[in-house]
Amino acid sequence: MFLSNLVKGKQGIIIGIEHLNDKLKRRMRDLGVVEGAEVSLKGMMPFGGPIMIEVGGNLITIRRKDADSIEVGY
Repeated sequence: MFLSNLVKGKQGIIIGIEHLNDKLKRRMRDLGVVEGAEVSLKGMMPFGGPIMIEVGGNLITIRRKDADSIEVGY
């Protein structure tokens, strides 16, 4: 399952971010989006817009296509 498939308010564990390009992967790691981190979906903008997640106590907004590349499990 991918991050964009989480239901609003539900939590998951990040399994992998290896589908991202190297530059974005480094940026995500700097923001705390790493394997094993607990993530929660806080909101989704309509029409394929960005999504808001909480990871490590930080609220982060990322593009939906990037969220489609981050694997999440329960």
